[in-house]
Amino acid sequence: MDLMCSSRNVIVLVLVIAGVASAREWIDRAWKDDVIYFVMTDRFHDGDPENNRPPESDPGLYDPAQKDINLYHGGDFRGLEKALERGYFSDLGISAIWITPPVRNAWMSLHDLGGSKSGYHGYWAQDFLDIDPHLTSRKSLGGEPYEAGREGRLQHYKDLIALAHKHDIKIVQDIVCNHIGPIFYYDLDGNGRHDGKKGEWTPPYRSDGSYRDFIRWADEPKWNVGKLRGPALFQSADVYWAKGFSGDSLGKSDGEERRCDFLSLRAFNTSPDAEHFDRLVDAFVEIYHFYIDELGVDGLRIDTVKHVHKSFWDAFATRMRERLGPESEKVLMFGEVFGNSIGDINFYTSSKNGNGRCLDGLLNFQFMWAVRDVLRHKDRGDAGKLKHFVDRMDREVKGSSRYAAKEMRLNTVNFIGNHDGINRFLVNGVDERNHALALGAMLTFEGIPCIYYGSELAVRDTRHGVGGDSETGRFTLFDNGGQRRFDARKGNADFKKVAELIRLRRKMPDLVDGDVRVFPLEGARIEDGVLAYRRGSALVVLNAGTEGRRFSLPAARLVYSNGLVDRMKIVEKTEIPGKTLQVYDVE
Repeated sequence: MDLMCSSRNVIVLVLVIAGVASAREWIDRAWKDDVIYFVMTDRFHDGDPENNRPPESDPGLYDPAQKDINLYHGGDFRGLEKALERGYFSDLGISAIWITPPVRNAWMSLHDLGGSKSGYHGYWAQDFLDIDPHLTSRKSLGGEPYEAGREGRLQHYKDLIALAHKHDIKIVQDIVCNHIGPIFYYDLDGNGRHDGKKGEWTPPYRSDGSYRDFIRWADEPKWNVGKLRGPALFQSADVYWAKGFSGDSLGKSDGEERRCDFLSLRAFNTSPDAEHFDRLVDAFVEIYHFYIDELGVDGLRIDTVKHVHKSFWDAFATRMRERLGPESEKVLMFGEVFGNSIGDINFYTSSKNGNGRCLDGLLNFQFMWAVRDVLRHKDRGDAGKLKHFVDRMDREVKGSSRYAAKEMRLNTVNFIGNHDGINRFLVNGVDERNHALALGAMLTFEGIPCIYYGSELAVRDTRHGVGGDSETGRFTLFDNGGQRRFDARKGNADFKKVAELIRLRRKMPDLVDGDVRVFPLEGARIEDGVLAYRRGSALVVLNAGTEGRRFSLPAARLVYSNGLVDRMKIVEKTEIPGKTLQVYDVE
């Protein structure tokens, strides 16, 4: 890697990879037409067992039984490549795969939630311009050897992206600009070593002052923990807040959430008043532009957005689009504002003055919570929360005078479960029919639907129930024991239902483009669990209750019911059974 300074004194990162050209071919499809599949790469499929214990790594960080969620399970690029080749994603109808951060990570943190953990998830960057050795193979899928080291690892990532593109599938890379991994500690006792002391990895948050003078770069090769690689800027203590850990950071909104470490993750100082602000923005633009322009990444999912100053995102989004030029319209940048309000969609998708664009969209936590409030119960029988969500979107987003309200809605990413504490929708105590209804709602609402890996097979997290947060849904889907192999998808009823809904979404453009409008039905009440909503000529009727309900419709064609496409018959009066979803074509 060459480091040089431009006339603006900006660090420019140049990587030369054998066989990698700067030009790329784009998949010419609007993001609103896509269905995203979110996969934790380490937890999908172990396609290459040879990379499970990289050279010099602590062998105890890998669990060959794939049971301990705090250790590596072996999932890798080869596992995704094999699924692509077998048509797993194409048969389901997936058109974009969002992968967890692939960059080279710290492999171990002594002190995290619940104790020590490995960095299998990818959010603990150690080198932003290298790929983690746990993910890559020594040979390509065709058997050709990769060059040893960074260039070979980057080439494998490029080959994965190219294979996805061959199947008309985009790749979304999860990115982090908020923090690095547990690469340095605070040498509070001045003895020059960390000694494993919790206080030197997660000292309490200091509202006044910092621990910057105590920063020491760790040196633990077996954990891939040492001085951060990459831009010299990142290796300066001055670029970090170094204020220590705040356990309340996820719920804070007073600025502390932007200044604190989260456990042993070291937060960058992204304040616009910082002397290094422009250099920090430009360094991250260069890093992620490289993945887009050189390797072929199609979109960016941005982690921990609210923990970074809004001015940083305004600058990052603007400069990234300038760097990409006209092709920037083909790149989706959507962010995670944990627990966001609907108002946050306006805030983070609009530039500072409200007249331009910042991010393209956010993960829609409010949609997720509304769906869960209606359907993550055995016999809720009231669809009012979903109606309330639609009304709030009408009021707070559709009526916004800020950046292009329709684009905001269509680029918002809907989900019902994820890898964080929110966990899977389908846990102990949740009816599988309600899970199917939740997926149906997600695939027929405004916004880009995002399926959490395993949801298409209705795989239940049996280690957790409805109450409280948990990460137990981070299990391996296609395990080493031979369970749930790719071909099993063809006979899986839940897989077929999801695939059918995705095909219907593509057959009926209004299910992609149309505004959601609550549609009153004579004889069917929201408090009984029935919610009907129009999207242009498409009418969706969801019955969350256990009882069937009769209602009248104008002349309409029933095109989907209970997971099967009907005979497009004309109906005027009909009945929708309990725990089901139907779609009609209405003039």
